[in-house]
Amino acid sequence: MDILTRKQSRLVDQLAMRDHGIPSLILMEQAGRESARLLDQLHRADDPRHVVILCGKGNNGGDGLVMARHLEQLHYRVEVILGHPDAQLSIDTAANLQRLTESDQSGITLHRLETTRENLARLDKQLDAACWYVDALLGTGSQGNPRPPSDDAIRWLNQKPARRVALDIPSGLDCDSGETGTPCLKAEQTFTFVAAKPGLLLPASQPLVGTLHVIDIGIPQELLNAILAGSTS
Repeated sequence: MDILTRKQSRLVDQLAMRDHGIPSLILMEQAGRESARLLDQLHRADDPRHVVILCGKGNNGGDGLVMARHLEQLHYRVEVILGHPDAQLSIDTAANLQRLTESDQSGITLHRLETTRENLARLDKQLDAACWYVDALLGTGSQGNPRPPSDDAIRWLNQKPARRVALDIPSGLDCDSGETGTPCLKAEQTFTFVAAKPGLLLPASQPLVGTLHVIDIGIPQELLNAILAGSTS
């Protein structure tokens, strides 16, 4: 199994764009699309086709927005919760938010609210029927304790009886060291991109990671091999 550190993961994205001409938006599109397909494969036929996705301001949140579009195309009802104003969003996440809001996808409901405990509690009744909750809050760049409003969102997610999926890494878990911030998401499934991360594989991380899936997002194997061998410049 290939394993990438935080630094190597950043390098993968940078060199895919610089040396292979793969735009960052294409990488995000493939991450979100393949995540939607995998969730659909794991979905139990008798369960409601209702998914809640909590999106952060960085590219992990953008992956979640793309995932929402593709889940809707797979006939899921999707509720997206975005807790940050437009000005705080990464460039690619903002682009995917615009695409989502301008598209005619009646199966997606977008909730724009700060993810405080009080605000999320107001959505409980509306979202109680959801089968899946997706953590697209914090990605591999995150270190230390999650800050507001992500901290309340993680606590809220951990209280849900539905199935929980983390995109790339459970929010609050350090992808290199496996150290856990307070709070830290407890996932049933983790969909990580390109390769596993060291922190996902530690025995102490297993109750937080759940079942680990590595998703191919179209990174050329020769690029991945070069980064793993330390032969890039």
